[in-house]
Amino acid sequence: MIEKTISHYCITEEIGRGGMGVVYKAEDTKLKRDVALKFLPEHSAVTEEDRARFSQEAQVAATLNHPNICTIHAIDEFGGRLFIVMEYVDGVTLRDRIAGEPQGLKKDLAVSLGIQIAEALQEAHARGIVHRDIKSENIMINARNQAKVMDFGLAKLKGSLRLTKTSSTIGTLSYMSPGQIQGEQADARSDIFSFGVVLYEMLTGRIPFRGEHEAATVYSIVNEDPEPIEKYIPDVSAELQHIIAKALEKEPEDRYQSATDLVVDLRRLRKHSTRVSKIHRGQVAVPGAGEAAVGDQLQSMAADVPTADTARDQTALTARQPKVGRMPSGLIIASTLVAGAIIGLLAYHFLFRPLPEPPAKMSFTRLTDMPGSEWFPDISPDGKSIIFTKESEDGNSDIYWQRTGGGNAINITEGSGANNHQSVFSPDGTQIAFHSDRGDGGIFIMGATGESVRRLTDFGYNPAWSPGGKEIVLATEGVRGPYSRGTKSELWAIDVTTGEKQKIFDGDAVQPHWSPGGHRIAFWGLPEGTGQRDIWTIAADGRSSVRVTDDVYVDWCPVWSGDGQYLFFASDRDGSMNLWRVRIEEASGEILGEPESVTAPSVFAAFPRVASNGKQMLFASDNTRLNIHKVEFDPVREAFVGLPTPVTGGSKFALSPSASPDGQWIVFREGRTQEDLYLVRPDGTGLRRLTNDIYKDRGPSWTPDGEHILFYSNRPDRYEVWWIRPDGSGLEQLTTTTGNSTWWPHVMPDGSRMLFMSDSNVVQTDLSRPFEERRYESLPKMSESEGRFVLSSISPDGQWLAGHRTRSDDSHIPDIVIYSMERQEYKVILDRGFVPVWLSDSRRLIFFDGGRVHLVDWTTGRTRNLDVHKEMLSNENRDRWERPSISADNRALYYSKADVESDIWQATLH
Repeated sequence: MIEKTISHYCITEEIGRGGMGVVYKAEDTKLKRDVALKFLPEHSAVTEEDRARFSQEAQVAATLNHPNICTIHAIDEFGGRLFIVMEYVDGVTLRDRIAGEPQGLKKDLAVSLGIQIAEALQEAHARGIVHRDIKSENIMINARNQAKVMDFGLAKLKGSLRLTKTSSTIGTLSYMSPGQIQGEQADARSDIFSFGVVLYEMLTGRIPFRGEHEAATVYSIVNEDPEPIEKYIPDVSAELQHIIAKALEKEPEDRYQSATDLVVDLRRLRKHSTRVSKIHRGQVAVPGAGEAAVGDQLQSMAADVPTADTARDQTALTARQPKVGRMPSGLIIASTLVAGAIIGLLAYHFLFRPLPEPPAKMSFTRLTDMPGSEWFPDISPDGKSIIFTKESEDGNSDIYWQRTGGGNAINITEGSGANNHQSVFSPDGTQIAFHSDRGDGGIFIMGATGESVRRLTDFGYNPAWSPGGKEIVLATEGVRGPYSRGTKSELWAIDVTTGEKQKIFDGDAVQPHWSPGGHRIAFWGLPEGTGQRDIWTIAADGRSSVRVTDDVYVDWCPVWSGDGQYLFFASDRDGSMNLWRVRIEEASGEILGEPESVTAPSVFAAFPRVASNGKQMLFASDNTRLNIHKVEFDPVREAFVGLPTPVTGGSKFALSPSASPDGQWIVFREGRTQEDLYLVRPDGTGLRRLTNDIYKDRGPSWTPDGEHILFYSNRPDRYEVWWIRPDGSGLEQLTTTTGNSTWWPHVMPDGSRMLFMSDSNVVQTDLSRPFEERRYESLPKMSESEGRFVLSSISPDGQWLAGHRTRSDDSHIPDIVIYSMERQEYKVILDRGFVPVWLSDSRRLIFFDGGRVHLVDWTTGRTRNLDVHKEMLSNENRDRWERPSISADNRALYYSKADVESDIWQATLH
């Protein structure tokens, strides 16, 4: 195979061989990068089951998107042999790395690699995937000491085809759990046992369970404890011993129950080890002062103690003393001894004092398990009941009440006929504030079980009570997620008794939360011109604000801890949306440390709420999946033909599909965590990643000639328009703007100009001009009273723009608007609907409304419901203003369909 070219892959060398395949290094001649090609062995013993397992490996691994899991690019066939195209990792296996260190890896490196491997397992297990063959040979380590988990050939995806006999053992003997050896069904805890073997091997250079022959090894795994690790590492900490012992427990019930718990303990161990290391290096932490050298701290603390070790010290001492003559030598000696004693005591205090106890262990309990989505949780002050929002069968959102330890949720806004959500308990637990669409919308207050509803305001979202319960702070825009923002949002404080209102902040602020001492209000917003999602706190009187986060990560839904010492929030800063906290001085807002992970067992955790007792925290765990679907369309009959079929599958969060002009490819973005662009064929084959980096790549669309894909991205520090060729080459920035960021780029049908959104403006620029000479011209805006136009499609004749209009008032439903490029005029053609896309006749548009698909002829006003059945979209799609795409021949519609599942969980401190 060496030097052969298969498709566009030129094979250069063999890099691995095993029972399930041969792996070659190859050059991807299109994308100019190294890849690895894994082939099934070329011999007659390869069965159909082997082929099925090989395909399943690619399918399983392709559902995973994590920096510590080897990325699968594609699966293909050559000469009757299947092969997988995957990321090439320039490094060595962990087994070879350990072999180079016979006494084991250094503890810090082993723990660091252990965290990475455990986080990879955390991602796989969260998506229902058990690896079943974790071993040092299946983990690659690159030059940057980054771990990559490989070889999902024996992995089991929940609900996937069973490819092995029930009685057969699966895995590599020395790394198997006792249950695997005894033929029991492998689950996540089996992977954790195998991980424990790998961690032991990294630290000692030895496998913990060994025998002279296979039977002896089996007996050792099932019946014997491994040799104590302190035999090989005399100074091993009790924490590390505990982690290894718990991972290697014989009974699954005694083992770590999830990789999340394992990750939490390993991260805590690393923080503890880092602190000990700093102390031994002469660094200690002084509360409120950061870290400094011990000598500097001691000198500062003893500054008023006179010493006479040098002439310089004596000069400084004399300058500070009254002019009463020379100090007696005896006094100098005594003073020196006193100073030395003080310095010694201080050194002892900082170098040998016990370290603070690590944070308390947290256990996690799922409180709701209802079909669909539950979100916006809150917990009563006594911790005995919770409230949350759930979408009811009639399509409206309602507020439910439930005992913390029970499962019987009661709808306390049933029958209102309106959306009710964003509910919060009053500080005494007797009332609930919430947003409702009833009437003209606004903030309402009711009793703790739904009685005595009254309106407080006719505007506002996400209410938060002041500690005394006398005021409520609210935002003028409501948000359910961190990505889609419609308006600039203000903060207002409302007197609960009188209804008197006062503006606190006129910048951009959503999801406010009042601190328990009443000093400050936390919120998140969009810094102008960056597109970031960052967190601030502001004094309760609105006079001073302090920025809490300022980085490329998405930080949102902040809440205070019960004692006001921490701010909890959701962030994607570790690669998935999870929970974090930062230590903060409540009165001033001063940040007292770096953000710390509070890892929850979730692929997308948000909406934390901390009980006033500080022992319980609620959050919503969102396992929603979004996949691209296709439905055939007859533009003459104006009807869908057949039922929708999925183009993508698995645990994706696929958004913004766009069909290529020739109909051969669909580009979309993966929007859950690392936001990259992907290409897939309309039949679901040929899936490959187009971009792969830390930046957020969004809103893809094709140029009319199909040569480029436009998108907007925050590379390097603000959202601008870029394009890239379908083969991954030619990445190029197209705009350099000032002010607000850019988004939703489109190219006119003749290819001459590009249009994009910038805040409330549609902006155009001439693509034929050199990059540095491009000028940006804003099209006329709708008036402030009319609302904001959001562009979603350009008519094929280039004469019309289509989009939907949003307004800042609470009750407004988006409506369909078109814009004449010739007359420069807006025209509202329907009073409800969003994300319209043109058909090829430039008269008809397909659009969404309330989870349904419709068609409108703007020249006659005629509309038509196109739904083939009620499950085509699902109600949740109405909250996701992501464009659908119609093929150039109008024969297929591509859209993103949500499979919504979100539950309320409770974290309890022990």
